[in-house]
Amino acid sequence: MQTLKYYTLSQFVLLAIIIMASLSFTNQSASEALLPDLQITVPDSLFGSFCTNKHNKVYVKIANIGQYKAQGEVLVKLRIDPVRINRSVKIKVDLAPGQVRQVVFEKIKFRSGDNRITGIANQEKVLAETNYYNNGQTKSVHVANCP
Repeated sequence: MQTLKYYTLSQFVLLAIIIMASLSFTNQSASEALLPDLQITVPDSLFGSFCTNKHNKVYVKIANIGQYKAQGEVLVKLRIDPVRINRSVKIKVDLAPGQVRQVVFEKIKFRSGDNRITGIANQEKVLAETNYYNNGQTKSVHVANCP
């Protein structure tokens, strides 16, 4: 009789552990839910004219392409190479799966020789590097020589 009670108690403990583990996955922090599910795009159609003295805006879109809600603070950086412009902003996000948040970096002046515009999020974390080159995370742009 004692072994039967012990067996049902261990089943109950196992069931409780499974339920607690499944609940912990539904409410993830930004560092867990946004990465690697974070997608950053810098649309090249919005770069404007490189050969004018006009200041341009660069739009960095952050999309939660995962399956869990993402909440928390995310550091978003804009870098123009050769390393000439380095701007960053920390934003609070509350994104359901499939939702998009747009960050606008204003007064960006492009020059001849600028060859890459990069959007980066959470770069300071070891496992959260999102400066990818082959999956839409980074847009490379060739800037023509202005007369």
